[in-house]
Amino acid sequence: MQTSTKLKAVYAIHPPLRMDSDISSHLYHQFFNDFERQKTIPIRGSFACNGQLLAVTARACTISQKTRFFSKTPFLQVGDAVLEFTGLFEFPGEDRFFATDQKGAKVAQTTDRTISDWKDLLPHYLELTIQNYFCALSIAYQGAVRPIGNIWIVDGARYGVDRYYLSEIHESIEFLRENSAFPEIDVGINEVIKWTFAQNGIFDGYSDTPASRALNYFTRLFVSQFRNDELSDLIWALAGIEALLVENGRSSVGQLREKLGALFADKIDAAWLSKMIGDSYNFRSRMIHGDRQIRSFFRNDEEESKKRIDEEYNSQLFAIGMLVLLLRLVISKNLSELHFSTVFKY
Repeated sequence: MQTSTKLKAVYAIHPPLRMDSDISSHLYHQFFNDFERQKTIPIRGSFACNGQLLAVTARACTISQKTRFFSKTPFLQVGDAVLEFTGLFEFPGEDRFFATDQKGAKVAQTTDRTISDWKDLLPHYLELTIQNYFCALSIAYQGAVRPIGNIWIVDGARYGVDRYYLSEIHESIEFLRENSAFPEIDVGINEVIKWTFAQNGIFDGYSDTPASRALNYFTRLFVSQFRNDELSDLIWALAGIEALLVENGRSSVGQLREKLGALFADKIDAAWLSKMIGDSYNFRSRMIHGDRQIRSFFRNDEEESKKRIDEEYNSQLFAIGMLVLLLRLVISKNLSELHFSTVFKY
């Protein structure tokens, strides 16, 4: 059996829609242009492949790819962007890769069987690097790069792995833009990837700084299927914001109003910002403490009043978008935490 394997993972990327902002559409096309020339990333988090390089390239979806792999993928058309991760991998040898029993003892098996097992597991070994790469892309391109389909090809044959993650990041940033609340912060894709991949908790260990905590909370916003509840994304996003801005012993709402107001003075309307912070925390508190009138989950297909939709959805969009904005700020300055000083004037 051959000991080398060619592997390709292809991800369909959501194209811009008419309702999307011009900025979002521009960022999608910027991503397409940026990745027309091949980039590489070192594989992390895999004992069998650590340090080896994956090539990353954006290409136009072909008729063959659309027909064979993405016929049921919504929105994607021929010519839209797909992102390809490719690599050539050599079997590391039976001294490094082998099967074990439940007690950890090595199991005897043929070399062919061991190599076959290694090939089957290769996509799994690359998964962590690829998903963290998409996490970085969502920050760098402000939610404009979002996968909507995925196929793996191993030695020319389609492999049975199909995994990509969804989020509300794009919608959240668009919500802030509609309210003139997503100021431009100059940070490049290479900076974002380098910073993201350097944070503890992403590939090993646990977060150890306010910024790494915020980033690890941010990863909780990526899901296999969109959540069908009012709280999860809001809680994770607010936790990430608090990791960067809130000190124990003082009101979270008060600190966020002061610190976000200071960070984005003259860039975000102060009254709107203060109201959204208060509304988000009020909604979260009432839901967590059982003080909000709700109806059965099994009536979820019934229409909801606009007031309640705005209360639920806008709070979530605000918190997610604000976390992305803060992460972009921290990355642009290569910080591990944000420091604030109180100044008295008289």
